[in-house]
Amino acid sequence: MRCFLVALGCFLVFATANARADALDIFNGVWVSVNPPGPHFIFNKVGLNSREASLPVLGQAAIRVSNGENGSNFLVSGEGFSCHYFVGKINNSEMTWELKGGSSVCFPSAHFKKDPP
Repeated sequence: MRCFLVALGCFLVFATANARADALDIFNGVWVSVNPPGPHFIFNKVGLNSREASLPVLGQAAIRVSNGENGSNFLVSGEGFSCHYFVGKINNSEMTWELKGGSSVCFPSAHFKKDPP
């Protein structure tokens, strides 16, 4: 019985740690916009599953996990705009964004590469 309780405790700790995993860890680091060409971006972590960045055209933006609207997985929003994107991880140093719905100012797609450390 004691072994069972220890195993159950370990399982609960592991399950809780996984539940708190940050879905926005893909954004950690410094990124450069490849398409459209642009400057470097730092997606600042402001909390669990929450980032902020200054993006071209859009300006200051909050990035959060979306509700899945139109097949999106991330919501990028700020003053006067709300954009639903599907963000795809190509590998650990590349990602693409595809617009799934939102304001007319939202850019239709983007390709980012992570700057090497």
